[in-house]
Amino acid sequence: LRPVQREALSAEEVEIFYKRFSKEAFWPTLHTFWERAIFREEDWKVFLAVNRKFAERTAAEAAEAATVWLHDYNLWMVPAALRELRPDLKIAFFHHTYFPSADAFNVLPWRREIVGSLLQCDYIGFHIPRQAENFVDVAGGVASLSIVERKACAPRFLSFGCAVGLDTMTTQIEVHGRRIGLGAHPVGLDLERIRRSLADHRTPGRRQAIRNEFAGKRLVISIERLDYTKGTLEKIRAFGDLLATSPELRGKVSLVVVCVPAAKEMTIYDELQGQIEQAVGSVNGQFNEVGWSPIRFFFRPLPFEEVVAWYAEADICWITPLRDGLNLVCKEYVATQGQVEGDGVLV
Repeated sequence: LRPVQREALSAEEVEIFYKRFSKEAFWPTLHTFWERAIFREEDWKVFLAVNRKFAERTAAEAAEAATVWLHDYNLWMVPAALRELRPDLKIAFFHHTYFPSADAFNVLPWRREIVGSLLQCDYIGFHIPRQAENFVDVAGGVASLSIVERKACAPRFLSFGCAVGLDTMTTQIEVHGRRIGLGAHPVGLDLERIRRSLADHRTPGRRQAIRNEFAGKRLVISIERLDYTKGTLEKIRAFGDLLATSPELRGKVSLVVVCVPAAKEMTIYDELQGQIEQAVGSVNGQFNEVGWSPIRFFFRPLPFEEVVAWYAEADICWITPLRDGLNLVCKEYVATQGQVEGDGVLV
C-alpha cells in the first residue's frame, strides 16, 4: 500500500476554502437556508485554486486507468480539473451532504460550473434516491441530458407516505455522449463498535447510574453537532412549550441534550450557541422542581462508550434535523436498542 499523500494548504486557504466559504456559502444553500448564505467571488476563486491543487496531486499519484473516489461538496470542482489532467481515470464522487431540489441549488451563482464539473464523473453516489433525482433535475437545467436507465429502488427505500420516498430512481444519464451512473448508498454504522461498547466493563455501571438518576421518569435523549441545520434550538423551545401546555408531564419526563461544539475557529456558530444555552436556562428556570430538572445539557462530546450507555437506557431518541443528508445517531440508537432488546422509540 502507498502511504497517504497530503496536500499542504496555507492557513489562509484553509480559512477561506473550508471555514468561511464552504460553511457560509455552500452549507446553508445545500440545506435550504438561503438567508444565511454569503457569496463572495474572491472566495470562489480560492475554492477553485484549492480544488485544482487536489486535482493536480491526484493526477500525479493515480495509476493508469485508476478509479478515483472523491468525497463531498468541498471537492466539487476536482472532477473537471482531473478529467482535463488525466482523461484515463475513472472518477467516482459521493455526496455526503444533502443535495437539494433545483429551486434551492440554483441559488448558487456558480451552479453551472459546479454541475459541469460533477458531470465529468463516471459515477455519483448519494444517500437516498430522492437526492439522486434532485441532482438529475439540477443537471437537466444546466446541460442537455437524457435518462438512459431507471430501476426499482431497493426495498429499504420504499417508505411510502414519506416526503422523500421513491419507488424508482434514475441510475444512468447521458450528457454530450458521456454516460454517468447514479446510485443511492446510505452510509452504514459499525455494529461491532456498538457491541464492544456494550461489553465494556464500565458500561453496566454507567447504565445503572442513568437508571438511578432518571428512575420513574421517561428519558429522552438528543445528540447532535452544534449547527443550525440540526434543529437543537427549536427542539428545546418545543420541549418548553410541551411542559407549559401539558403540566402533567412535569417531573415525569427528562430531556438530555448532547450538543457537540464546533471547532473554536468556526465563529459562525457562536450566536447559535448562546441562543441554545439561553433556551436551556429558560426552560430549566421556569419548570425546575426539587429532584427534577427538565433538561440536562452537555455542551461537549461524550466518549462513544458513554453515548451507547445513554442509547441503551433512553426511552426515546429525539432527532430533529431541519434538513440532513443522513443522520447516523438514529441508526446507532436503533442498533443499540436491538442489542439490548429494548423497546425504545425513535422520533
